[in-house]
Amino acid sequence: MAEEKKELATGQAFSLMDRLDDELILAELKGEILEAYVYDFEVAGRQVRGLSKAGIDAACAEVARRGEAIRELEIEWEITEEAGLFAVKAARFAIMEDGTERQLDAVIGTKRQPKTLTLRTGESVEDPFWFEKGSAKAGRNARRRLLPEKLIVELVKAYIDEGKVKRKTLPPKRPRGNKYPEGSAQWFVEELKSRGITKVEALRRIGYDTFAQWFKLNAGKGHKELLQEILAIGGGPATEVAEPPLMPGPEDIPY
Repeated sequence: MAEEKKELATGQAFSLMDRLDDELILAELKGEILEAYVYDFEVAGRQVRGLSKAGIDAACAEVARRGEAIRELEIEWEITEEAGLFAVKAARFAIMEDGTERQLDAVIGTKRQPKTLTLRTGESVEDPFWFEKGSAKAGRNARRRLLPEKLIVELVKAYIDEGKVKRKTLPPKRPRGNKYPEGSAQWFVEELKSRGITKVEALRRIGYDTFAQWFKLNAGKGHKELLQEILAIGGGPATEVAEPPLMPGPEDIPY
């Protein structure tokens, strides 16, 4: 039960952090000044913190002041019928006394960004900024991987002290009874919903673009086995306050 509550809390926080970064990216496109560097959420009595996209930008600037540079080098993308798949290569450089640079390491950050938005009414509409959001978040994820964990902990505390934080208390999501036959497709969807796991997050965990691909490569297995695999892999990099706070991974639109 404790692990299930943890799954609900982190999954819920992940989705909200990613949606809030959508708003920050749009504000940035408009030239607005961004003030929320840290997300600080309480879900079902658990506290989850993470750097926003603006917070990661500020952290990279702080790294530069300390003698290193984190830069995005390359971006690749693939467009499917439902989403854009983005991959950004970023690297960390040491700035030498003579002004030259030496590359220390490099990583890849990815993001799967849906082309549509789901309104409160449940209606799905086209997102005119899906490309900008997806490319920016892939870069965010790449640069986040290059930030030292000790620095992140230090900066999160500093940004909170400066008031550059967005706080929110989220109502707990509790597992509810599943009225559908166990193992059916409807049962599977309800099980994901009850745990606060979006379709995109579930696909991210198992590494497929569609559930049909998983079934094709796992002949003889059903929705129960698929759910077990999703839950076994677990959530992304959100943490409790006692641990180094991490940036949310890819997540987005609820069912």
